[in-house]
Amino acid sequence: MNIKKVKKDFMIILSVLFSVLITIGTLLIMSIMNSTSYQQLQAASNSIAIQTANGFDFAITQIWEQIDKTAIYDDELATLASQRYENSTSAREVYSRLRNIKLGSPYITAVYLYSREENRFLDADKGCSYLAEDFLDPMIHDAVSSSRHITSVTPHLVQFSTAEESILCYTLIVPLLHYSNHTGFSLCIQVNLDKLCADILNNGQNSGIELYICNNENIVLAALTRSAIGEKIEQLEKQFPEPSPLSLILGRKGIMWAGAWSENLSWHFYIQMPYEIKIPKIFNTYAILWLIFLVVLVITSMVYILLRFMMRPLQKAALELNEKHLKELLMDSYLNADAANDLQIFTDIFSRAIFAGNCHRQSAQFK
Repeated sequence: MNIKKVKKDFMIILSVLFSVLITIGTLLIMSIMNSTSYQQLQAASNSIAIQTANGFDFAITQIWEQIDKTAIYDDELATLASQRYENSTSAREVYSRLRNIKLGSPYITAVYLYSREENRFLDADKGCSYLAEDFLDPMIHDAVSSSRHITSVTPHLVQFSTAEESILCYTLIVPLLHYSNHTGFSLCIQVNLDKLCADILNNGQNSGIELYICNNENIVLAALTRSAIGEKIEQLEKQFPEPSPLSLILGRKGIMWAGAWSENLSWHFYIQMPYEIKIPKIFNTYAILWLIFLVVLVITSMVYILLRFMMRPLQKAALELNEKHLKELLMDSYLNADAANDLQIFTDIFSRAIFAGNCHRQSAQFK
């Protein structure tokens, strides 16, 4: 057994195992770090979703309270509205009070007073009235004419003029309770959800976030992306599934989802937020050093393998030459051994002869 060859093979196997262990350890560390970062980002996105839901809840609740107070305590509004044909001062006062309601919140985009008796809408901005058939938003007319109670209209797109883009509006309808006539008046307030959403998200400096507002059936009622309105939120989530453990190791960018529920509005708020996992610089330095080590190890292994294949014929020739010399040495040793045996035999015979001759001479002399 060639001990040197065994040692070399053992060192190669040990180096490969060491490299594999370091690689696996590096991947595990990256996976743990990326997974921890992803969980932190997920918690942050959940917090953003909750803050967004609370922001909508707070802003719309304030508007509700403002209209409710007007409907309860402003008992002159309905009287002035019913007398506007008799007195121009009453007409101006009605529109002035409607405009004051609009100024109460930056998110109120339009205020209307509906007269059930006349089936007309008084417009605060334009200072005039419209027949229900000519009103620009038939969904409001359907809701206000079919109910004498506080209600609302599902968020939908409204185009106030041909020169303007459509605005996503949520309409609140509150009847004026203090008007004694059974036909009555109702306040219709349109809330600009586009502006409300932009302000809530921009105040948190959350760029690149998509917001989806859904009902109890998870159908999108409002969204920054208009094409998503009416879609099921599950269909949108399938386009951006949660990352797998392997993708967390290899990729540092993606899309995550978070949701929150508003009990007052009975809406689900879903946040679609891009994320990027940032690895510390010290780990990047370690990764570069490890990459350099792997490159050196691969190059060294390739050079060793090439040299081994190139030196194999020389090693074979050297081995054959060594075998030839060994055979010659053994033959010489064998021949030398035979000669030594013959010399030893001759020496023994010669010694015995000399000894015998000496003994004979001594005996003759004695005689």
